[in-house]
Amino acid sequence: MKLLGRRSIKCLLLVCLIITSINVRAGEQASPTVSTGQKVLSLPGPLREGPGTKYREVYFSPTPFRYEIKAFQNTGITEGAFDWFEIQVYDEKLYIWGGNLCSKGRFIKGTRGRCKVIMDRERAARLKAQQAYRQKHFVKLTDLSHYQCVFGHHSYRLQMDEKTGDILVLSDGTSPSSLKRTTVSYQYQNKKYLVYVTEKVELLLLQKNQRTECIKRA
Repeated sequence: MKLLGRRSIKCLLLVCLIITSINVRAGEQASPTVSTGQKVLSLPGPLREGPGTKYREVYFSPTPFRYEIKAFQNTGITEGAFDWFEIQVYDEKLYIWGGNLCSKGRFIKGTRGRCKVIMDRERAARLKAQQAYRQKHFVKLTDLSHYQCVFGHHSYRLQMDEKTGDILVLSDGTSPSSLKRTTVSYQYQNKKYLVYVTEKVELLLLQKNQRTECIKRA
C-alpha cells in the first residue's frame, strides 16, 4: 500500500507539472503581442473609442494614413477574420480593426497583411478595371478614320498607323502628321497637335490653342 501510495503521488505530481506547463504555454500564446516603433498603414476606415463597431467612431480616414505607432497591442478581440488593435496616436489611445491595418515591415498577425503586397494587389486590380472600362467605353483607335475634326473652314481627319500605333492627322493639301502616345494612355501629341481619345475624340491645335470635338461621320 505504501509503494502504491508513493507511485500515485509521483503520478499526480507529474500530471500537475504537465497541466501547469500547458497552461503557461497557452497563456503565452493568448497574451496580446505588443510592438514598439512599428510602422503601419491605416487603410480607409474608422478609429474608435473601443475594440468593436459598437464603440463611437472618433475619426474616419477616407484615404490611407500613416501612423507612427508608440504603443501597438492586439486586444485579442476578433471580428470577422481580423483582430482589433489598441494604438496610441498623438498621445491618445484609440482602436482600429485589423482589416483596415497593414504592416510596413514584417507581417503582423491579425492585420490584413503587408502593405506592399496589398497595395500591389489593389493597384493591379485598379489597372485591370481601368483597362476593362476603356475597352468597353473608349473610342477604338481602329475607328478613328470615321471621325472628322472641323475648325471653321478647315477640316482634319484622323487615322491610326497600324505599323507604329501612332495617330495620323490628315489635312487637305498637307502631308500626314504623326502623333505619339504620351505618358497618359489616351493622349497623343506632337509639336502641332494634341488628340484625346476617350469616350469621345478631341483635337487641339497647339499653336493656335484651339480645341474641337471630332464628329463621327455617318
